[in-house]
Amino acid sequence: MRLGGSRVVSRVLIWFGIIIILVASLPKTAALLAGHLERQYPPVPIGALPKSDAVVMLGGVLALPRDPRPRAELVDSSDRLLHASRIVRQGRANRLYLVGGNVFDGYVGGGESEFSRILLREWGLRDNQMAVGTLSRTTHQNGIEARNWLSEQGLINEPVILVTSALHMPRAVETFRAAGVRVIPATTDIQVTAPTEPEIFAYIPSAGALALTTRAWHEIIGLVYYRWRGWAVED
Repeated sequence: MRLGGSRVVSRVLIWFGIIIILVASLPKTAALLAGHLERQYPPVPIGALPKSDAVVMLGGVLALPRDPRPRAELVDSSDRLLHASRIVRQGRANRLYLVGGNVFDGYVGGGESEFSRILLREWGLRDNQMAVGTLSRTTHQNGIEARNWLSEQGLINEPVILVTSALHMPRAVETFRAAGVRVIPATTDIQVTAPTEPEIFAYIPSAGALALTTRAWHEIIGLVYYRWRGWAVED
């Protein structure tokens, strides 16, 4: 009797897991979750951004050199690099602070922000327009490292432009607010856009939708955890 009951429970759990994965794999599910986060800070044209002394760009924007990859390469979130550089080149900010080291130990080739500076130099930014912070690994640490740099520059009381992905912006804004940094959100790397295909495609599971759902839950759970720790502050 006990064995039979265990089999029933196992089957129920297996089917429950399958259903959860199927629902999470629907583009409709991904759009609802990710869209909820992205709509909180819609993108603003660069020309409409207030002028600031500095723009802070969060890391997670490159695939670092690792055998057999000879150099840093662009990834989906590399839009942040392009957006931040445009903000500086169009005169909305005087300096760009690249914050973020390597998330995991074991990489000895330098911090990610160093590679970002190298790439931005190739794109035309001058060294005196950029500064890097290589010690932080999390959004919480990003906020602290940025606060310390802004304090050193005498800018801690001034609002700075914050560049990160739309999906990550809600947690980033609250984290920087908790760190004592006033920010002007400059969203990029938009994932949820107006649909162009028939509605039926929103209910066909896909690996891409599952990945986006996973990223959205990562941000939602991360924000709840950050608020619980006091690392994020709501308005």
